[in-house]
Amino acid sequence: MVITTPSAGFPIPHSIRERSVDVIIILYEQGIEEITSLEYFLNSPTVHGVYIRDNSSRPHEVNTTLRNRNLVHYRWMGGNVGLPRAYNNAVAECDAPYICIMDDDTTVPDDFLEKAAAYFIDEPAIYLPLVRTQRELISPHLQFGYRIRTITNNDFSDAAHVSGINSGMILARDIFTTVRYDESLFLDEVDHQLMVQVHEHGIPIIVMDDIVLHQSFSYDSNNMQADIHRFRIWKQDTRAYYAMFGKDGKRAARSRICARRRNLIRKYKSLHFLFI
Repeated sequence: MVITTPSAGFPIPHSIRERSVDVIIILYEQGIEEITSLEYFLNSPTVHGVYIRDNSSRPHEVNTTLRNRNLVHYRWMGGNVGLPRAYNNAVAECDAPYICIMDDDTTVPDDFLEKAAAYFIDEPAIYLPLVRTQRELISPHLQFGYRIRTITNNDFSDAAHVSGINSGMILARDIFTTVRYDESLFLDEVDHQLMVQVHEHGIPIIVMDDIVLHQSFSYDSNNMQADIHRFRIWKQDTRAYYAMFGKDGKRAARSRICARRRNLIRKYKSLHFLFI
């Protein structure tokens, strides 16, 4: 089921507690003060807590001068344990009725969660805002097994295939009695795998089509060592995720890995990537 109208005829919970949201943000090698929308979350009356899980090589200090610092629940994970493990650790500690997953570099409007609350219904569901880069809409999108298709016509009615990325996604906390972030993955395809579970269990997906978030990406790198490290992780996750779709998935994974390897060889004019 995909709903794109606020409330869609369903009753809206009225108390602040019934609409409160815990926010989960994962850090990696950066300071807490660098989280793009932290100030908004710490000052939103809808936010019950901000759960920061830090996958950095060393812990970071929570600035004691932060306004509403008491909302911050920070935990260093002892190093990079991967996204799913960090997410699951935070989810286990959250106790608001709704959980919002945020990337550290996503920009949200000043009324993001207050506006989102108008969509909340009285059954476990997932709520997707529109997430745009400078060039295109990246969420919601359509997901056909391991294949992802961009939505270009603002038609979100394909209930069987609509999907979305983690950043900005709001989930009723109760759905985590049914689904869980897959810790066999490390970084890539984590959100896609979660949405596969969501569809398998028939959990409603509600597209909040009047809420737009902006995502910045920093994937481009001219650091060969960084790209070697990133390629290793991506290759492992791609193989693990695509294998869930049988022989066709495994073939598709091999094709994607070969294509990315070729691009990196051209980029750095180095055959080193042949041996990764």
